[in-house]
Amino acid sequence: MIARAKDFFRQLASGAIAGNDLSTGIWDGSYWFSPTLWLSAERYRSQNLVPMTASSAQYWRRNRFDDAVYPSAKVAVFERFDFTKKTRLTSTSSGARQEGNPQFNNPDSETRFCLVDGSVDTVRVSKLVTLATNSITMDTFTPAGIWNVAQNTLVNYSMDQDGLQNGAPNGGPFAQFFWATRQGVLGRDINR
Repeated sequence: MIARAKDFFRQLASGAIAGNDLSTGIWDGSYWFSPTLWLSAERYRSQNLVPMTASSAQYWRRNRFDDAVYPSAKVAVFERFDFTKKTRLTSTSSGARQEGNPQFNNPDSETRFCLVDGSVDTVRVSKLVTLATNSITMDTFTPAGIWNVAQNTLVNYSMDQDGLQNGAPNGGPFAQFFWATRQGVLGRDINR
């Protein structure tokens, strides 16, 4: 991550990525802090994720852990890859596989996480997919969007080289479990 930060600042200083700043990137690490904890719940109300633009400052919000309605079911921090596996599903329709660790929202992943209540656990994302497609539970567990980060965003930060699955055709698109929880901080990520 330090090498990527240095590369970013070199590119920024040279003008290679003019207009970008620290707030426009997804900074990598082993674990990610859920954006639902720093954005308002209104952004995540429906299954159609409200896009973030320069004019969407109204969605920024400093949430607190006690804002979570379901602290034992709301993920605060999650592992971005399942490092216990060496191959991953690239398409749910074809069942195709490729080398690489399954990303946090890949149906192959067993994602490790920390909940708002401070407990830690692991969940099979395939079980979350089942909950999100079941007519009884889908309104609760279907995330507000799909993972489809623009390729140029990944390239700008050299993250296209580290295995992130960047939506179709490179491994998805898969639902944004933990990243875009329906109802945001007010919603549930796991079935507890």
